[in-house]
Amino acid sequence: CQFWRVGLLSWRTFYPFGVLGVPFSLLGGAIHVPPHAYYAIVGVILLLSGLQMARSATRTTAPAPCPNRAAAPSPHARAASAPAWLNAMILDSMATS
Repeated sequence: CQFWRVGLLSWRTFYPFGVLGVPFSLLGGAIHVPPHAYYAIVGVILLLSGLQMARSATRTTAPAPCPNRAAAPSPHARAASAPAWLNAMILDSMATS
């Protein structure tokens, strides 16, 4: 919801994922693929993803900054929030053990 408020969510881009995501995820869950074919498909997808990541990492032009993006928090704000997230991590680890 926050992305929508600051104008970072384009409904034109989102709706195909929202509308088609549910039926195709159900279809994908219903299809049974042999393990060797599944590993081959996942391997190809991971290789293509890795190639795309490497290609974008070597790009010489920087991407345009996002509009309406809030400034990064100052080091003082990060230091002040450290006890809060550390406490949350400790409590979470205690709850799961």
